[in-house]
Amino acid sequence: MGSIFGFTGKDLGIQKMNSKLKHWNPNRENIVQSDSYSNGALELFKTPECHLTPQPLQIRNLTISFDGRIDNRKELSEILSLSEEGHNADIEFIHSAYLKWGKGCVKHLIGDFAFSVWDENSDELFLTRDHFGVKPLFYSIYKEQIIFSSEIKGILAINDFKPITNERYIAAQFSGLQLQRSETIYSNVKSIPYGCYLTFKNGELNINRYWDLGMNNIPIPSNLDNQFKEFERLFNQSVSKRLRRVGNIGAEISGGLDSTGIAAVAMEHLGNGYPFYGYCFGKASKTKEEFASKDDSELAKEFCIQYGIQENLTVVNELDLSAEDYIKYNHQIIDDLENNGVPLFSTSFLPKAKKQELNVMLSGWAGDQMVTNTCGGFYEAKANKGMILSLWKELKTNNSFIKACLKLAFYIAKSIFKPTKKRYKKVAIKRLDDLKLKEKFIEKNDLLNILPSRYYLKGCTNIQAYQKANLLYPGALQRAVNHGLIGKHFGIDYRFPMLDLRLIEYLHCLPFSTVAPKGKTRYLFKKFMKGKIPKDVINLHKSFVATTPFAGEFFIKNKTYINEIWDECEKGNISKFFSEHNADPRVTLKKIQLSEKLASI
Repeated sequence: MGSIFGFTGKDLGIQKMNSKLKHWNPNRENIVQSDSYSNGALELFKTPECHLTPQPLQIRNLTISFDGRIDNRKELSEILSLSEEGHNADIEFIHSAYLKWGKGCVKHLIGDFAFSVWDENSDELFLTRDHFGVKPLFYSIYKEQIIFSSEIKGILAINDFKPITNERYIAAQFSGLQLQRSETIYSNVKSIPYGCYLTFKNGELNINRYWDLGMNNIPIPSNLDNQFKEFERLFNQSVSKRLRRVGNIGAEISGGLDSTGIAAVAMEHLGNGYPFYGYCFGKASKTKEEFASKDDSELAKEFCIQYGIQENLTVVNELDLSAEDYIKYNHQIIDDLENNGVPLFSTSFLPKAKKQELNVMLSGWAGDQMVTNTCGGFYEAKANKGMILSLWKELKTNNSFIKACLKLAFYIAKSIFKPTKKRYKKVAIKRLDDLKLKEKFIEKNDLLNILPSRYYLKGCTNIQAYQKANLLYPGALQRAVNHGLIGKHFGIDYRFPMLDLRLIEYLHCLPFSTVAPKGKTRYLFKKFMKGKIPKDVINLHKSFVATTPFAGEFFIKNKTYINEIWDECEKGNISKFFSEHNADPRVTLKKIQLSEKLASI
């Protein structure tokens, strides 16, 4: 785990990049330079072997730097003649894989990774990210050369580099415009797309896709019992591979199904009473009546008692995070505008986790979107698209004949009199009114005709399309990237068992009748979790924390301070996008984030 950075050509300021990226305390840092290439690496030791091989690794004509973790070391060790345990760092696996398969090596690697390979003989730079883009890697073309960095701030540190504000990106943050995940707040800084590799040679840049969801046809057992057993095996594997570490380990345990389930599987591997740390958002100090019952931290406590780790549970509320720290961490750590807020709210417990010497944090993030599946059917989307026969077959499979007839009539009527597109259009227009954006900005970016991302997810007519849509747009996966950045700031490696390649590829090929028989959402995972976690957690459809009520109470509590900060920021470039001051602190924080980015230009 760490940061990698560098560029081709003459020195553009490699030491400045190194200094800018050290907002956390690396265990080791190093820079290598030649007349044609500069490369640096900052490392945190989070796996047992990573300290063995300093980065960047230079062997003959190759220079390699690496951020991440390789999970299929066992399979690779047999092919590459390396030691699975104790003798070879992950970067050595990458070096050997590159020697054997060249650019095709990424097809053989499984894990969370971003790495660079410079070939001095051919003057070619190779950059790549993992299949889901969990580990970030940004690049920019500057003075006919390429710069790359694990964080955008590394690129901004380059001598005389002038970032260009990406107005389309700003429009996306305030309207719901759908941009690919490769775009950033600066039009001249891009993110390497998930499942892709980039090459740069003789001034020519090429991006190639090495993987996409559905590209591999995974064999599925014909027997239902065997289908479930394979799911069970793969999920156990996804958690166990992420337990490889040095130091203490813990998990975000919201009381919801995904995070609690991951913690349960981890405890089965580690053993009851193992010093495993849990972190949970609890009831707000002054909870509104409508939020009073929406606190499932008691379920997290019940789970911890079950596994003998109750003394290691930390429960926080909005009083554990100050507005000053929230804004400081946002400005210091996050590279982009942070839409979701939850990664930044984790700074309410991460300082304590650091004091507890936590090295690895497991998170249930992306379960809803990719694994445990909250979709019980795609009735509304099929009705909207006129897929009546397919809709009828699905309804008839999941319901009695009379119920299926009634539901068919309901969804057809809804598609005629209250179509999804029309509903979301109203939501988008209201959102723009609330934001008080300037009319010129709205017209220029055609914001009135743009629909929010949820509409595109609602428009999916099968589970495969839904999973792919979550990969394409920033919401689900950007939160994983931001969790990783914030965790690194506190010396903690975030790991996401719900973003496991082998598990998700298998689920993508499973029949929907196995994933959600008769519309039973989260069926497979609930079946797997029986006896492992409290029954009330299994029965809970979705965790209510952290965004409710933690976030609401946090913004109410800090409203005055946040608006004072906005008043100070309003004097800058930000004012050109907004017609007047808006008192809603949640909107204001977005403006603060944006204004701070613009202020650095």
